[in-house]
Amino acid sequence: MLILVTTVEVCDARDDASSNAAGNIIIPNFNQQINIMKPTVTIEYCPKCGWLLRAAYMAQELLTTFNEELKAVTLQPSEVSGDFHITIDGKKIFDRKEYGGFPEIKELKQLVRDVAAPGKSLGHSDTKPHHQQ
Repeated sequence: MLILVTTVEVCDARDDASSNAAGNIIIPNFNQQINIMKPTVTIEYCPKCGWLLRAAYMAQELLTTFNEELKAVTLQPSEVSGDFHITIDGKKIFDRKEYGGFPEIKELKQLVRDVAAPGKSLGHSDTKPHHQQ
């Protein structure tokens, strides 16, 4: 009976999967691989309209609320005047022109949560405004 034993080492994410001097297989750090599955939010804004600060504020709020659920939030200047839309991994979740304005931050968090972290509680941001209850 022949028994083959192979050891696996975890390497830094900068290293590619390879083998070491002893012939053992080395794989990238598992935690780094998990980040690949996390979604990326892109906020595309019109720089001519002065919406950079609004986009940056929204990005800050999303990164604070979804610090473990999101891989990144990117800001992208639009080439089309008046554009302001938000996507998650290329899927549009918000468009200012279709919505007729900008979302409140709690609405935006709910939109992102519904796609990126459906089971996550948003605390007071989950409640409806008092005038709608």
